[in-house]
Amino acid sequence: MIRVRVGLWGLLLGLLLPLLFGPLQVQAQEQEAAAIFRYAEVIEVKELTSNPAGAPKGWHVRYSFELDDETPQKGGFDLFATTKEPLTMPTELSEGDTIILSCNSGGCDYFDRGRSGGLWFMGLIFIAVIWWVCRDHGLFALFALGFSAAFIFAVMTPLLMQGFSPLWLSLLTALLLAVVLITMSHGFSSRSLVAIKSTAISLILALLFAQLACWVLGLNGGGGSIAMYSGHGLLKGLDLHGLFLGAILLGSLGVLGDITWTQSAMVEELATAHPRMRSVELVKAVMPVGRDHAAGMLHSLVMAYIGAGLPMFILVFYDSQTPLWVTLNSELVLEELVRMIAGGFALTLAVPISSWVAALRYGERPRLSRTSPLVRSGKRG
Repeated sequence: MIRVRVGLWGLLLGLLLPLLFGPLQVQAQEQEAAAIFRYAEVIEVKELTSNPAGAPKGWHVRYSFELDDETPQKGGFDLFATTKEPLTMPTELSEGDTIILSCNSGGCDYFDRGRSGGLWFMGLIFIAVIWWVCRDHGLFALFALGFSAAFIFAVMTPLLMQGFSPLWLSLLTALLLAVVLITMSHGFSSRSLVAIKSTAISLILALLFAQLACWVLGLNGGGGSIAMYSGHGLLKGLDLHGLFLGAILLGSLGVLGDITWTQSAMVEELATAHPRMRSVELVKAVMPVGRDHAAGMLHSLVMAYIGAGLPMFILVFYDSQTPLWVTLNSELVLEELVRMIAGGFALTLAVPISSWVAALRYGERPRLSRTSPLVRSGKRG
């Protein structure tokens, strides 16, 4: 089974890599006309001594980097403290630090601090913990997660920029990723098939519920953060309503795959242990555990949404000039609530849906018990 999954992963990555590096090359060509970003190393940091009277404290930073032909280049830039913290460097830099420069025909300017080293370090710790606890299953789950992110970036995003419907594209992407995530995390089996069917049904119901909520509340997707960037650049002209619904589908995918797999596994194990149980009996037997599981997952889902939007909630709810009832009526808040409710709606219904789909597959099926003979005894004649 592991060899099959490794082979399939090789095939998927082989098909995806050309698509992944295509957008990167296009972006690189577009950036050549505007700016080129380079890594550089800080070689010296000096405090400025000739600041104008009343000006914030400043520092001169020297850096070095190599061009594409390995020719060394050096330069420098100034950093100034803010008025709120006039004695503190806005970005703590010291000799040996890595920075990112934005270079054009006029020279190079400081863009940001380099954090790739820390990112690799944290990523390796994360992968090591996943492998230590989950072994091969955890690594395949990480591969599935990486494939999902790469597919969204390399395939879905360029198609959105070309004018494809965000709603239908997100739905097809969610269905495809459900197949990849479940089969690559748990292997090919009847459980996986049941979980995929149940996840697909739950996603469609989540879409219908979110569409209904938008119609009842009069939401068009323009209240979220995406609306702030939709009036200019590459995001201009996007279908915000479809993008909002598509984001709900993708956000609900992870928890749906988990709960549908768990329910299908419980039903199959119970049906194998008790071959005479009917479908209704199997559903009744697994529903209590499913309810507990859904309650815990629902809390996790809602808290994930709240955590992601916490700065927005703080800014909105603590606006002293706006009454609370007006704030709750705003499209910005209602869209976040619809995300939570639609995801929780699909998550809750996924329990009975996956239980019934699994029970109809495994219930009342003739099976050979461990003590049943494979060949009936008797005379051959």
